[in-house]
Order: sequence, then structure tokens, then C-alpha cells
Amino acid sequence: MNYSNRICTLWINGPLRLVDQVCLASMVANDMDVTLYTYGDVCNLPANVKLANGEEVLSLKLIERLHPLVKPCSVRPFQHFSDFFRIECQRLNKGMWMDSDTLFFRNFTYDVTEMYFAKEARSRIGFGAIYLPSSNPICSDYLNLRNSQSLIPPWLGIKRRLFKPALFRLTGRNYTASDLGITIFANDGFTRLARRYGFLEKAAAKNTFYHWTGRDNLKAFEKTEFRYMVNDPAIVGLHIAKKHLATTPGVPGSLWRWALDKYGP
Repeated sequence: MNYSNRICTLWINGPLRLVDQVCLASMVANDMDVTLYTYGDVCNLPANVKLANGEEVLSLKLIERLHPLVKPCSVRPFQHFSDFFRIECQRLNKGMWMDSDTLFFRNFTYDVTEMYFAKEARSRIGFGAIYLPSSNPICSDYLNLRNSQSLIPPWLGIKRRLFKPALFRLTGRNYTASDLGITIFANDGFTRLARRYGFLEKAAAKNTFYHWTGRDNLKAFEKTEFRYMVNDPAIVGLHIAKKHLATTPGVPGSLWRWALDKYGP
């Protein structure tokens, strides 16, 4: 089997947030080969993180098609663009996708001939850590969707596929795919496709990258026991979901304070 430690991730433009600096540094410190794709300047890149042009993967023009009309001030276009970007990275063999706000505890390698993703909940797959061989049918599904005129996924559930569009039409509002939900291209969409192809049973355990989810993710910023995660070989890292709290030095005795002291700029 051929194993790899290559990771790809995305930052559109401008300085990285503190949480991304810390998490990317933790990946490098744990011997991961990290490439950050961007469409502009990044002035505060951690040492040994490679920088690459995002246009090699996907044209930024796609964002123009992802602007919502019902809520035009939403930030969703960038989030939805990232959803397409990570799957295109898989189709182009750019390495395993990892959200840039994932804190690593140890080195991780994956078999490049097999898909990899982990549960985020009992019946949902997390979208922050994904590897697909380029021949995986999910890669083709996202490519076909991107090449479609409407960008409305064929895998939507009945609420988003029928009810929401009907409501928009009844109220005379124009809409785009982005108005149908924040997760339609992300964990909800990916989970539906994995279920369609019988891939759900291949999902790694939730603890691998999503030990603390939902309100439990707040524990990362509280004084609480966390070193069992650092010492548990089954827990590779933790997705820092409550990013708005990762702008302060953190509470002594918290995971965030530990990470900041260890990997901070």
C-alpha cells in the first residue's frame, strides 16, 4: 500500500487568523506535508507551509455563481466555493483535504488507494478531513454539478429540493443554489452521496478529528482535561469549530492555551 502525509487546504486572501496559524503550525510540527492554496497574499504563513496558487485547482470566478439572492449579504459564496475546491483537490490528486483550523496532535498517513473521511455525528460525515482517490464517483458528481447551469445539487432532500424553491416562487423571490442551505455542498451533501454509493461504513470513528463537536467544542477554550486526547493514538487532531473564541490568549489549563503556547506565532 502507498501511504502519504500530503495535506492541502485553502485561504482565499489576506492574513491568516490566529487559529489557522496555530493549526497549520501544528500540522507541520507533526511531520505533515502541508500546501496552502490561496488567491492573494498571505503575510503570516507558518514556517514550512508551502504556498500555491488556487487557480491551479479551481477558478475563483465560480464565486460569482454562488452568491445568494435571498440573503445577498451572506458570506456563503466563499464557504460554498471551499466545498467545491476541496473535492476538486481530490480529483486532481492534490492530497488529503484538511480544514486549516484543525489542530494536530500527531502524524497521520493515509492510503492513497482508499477513501478517507470520519464521522462528525452518528449519521453525518465531517467535511473537514477528506481524501478521495481521483476515480471516486463523488469527484465526478461535484464536477458535473459545477458544470451544470443552476448548481442545484440533485442529491438534495425533499425540503431543499421542493419545499424551499416552491416557497421562493410563491413569494416572488429569485434564488440561487446558495439560498437553499449552507451545507448543501458540504457535510450534508457529501453524506448523502456517501450513503448513495454505500460508503458510509467506511467512515473512520468520530474521535479521529471530531472528538468535541457542537457545544462540546467550547471545552477547547475552558480549563478542562484534554491531555488524554494528546496521548490517545486514535485521536489525530481536533477541528476547532468555535473559531470566534480563538482570538485571545485563552484560559490557563485549556487546550487552546496549550496549543497557542506550543504552536503560536
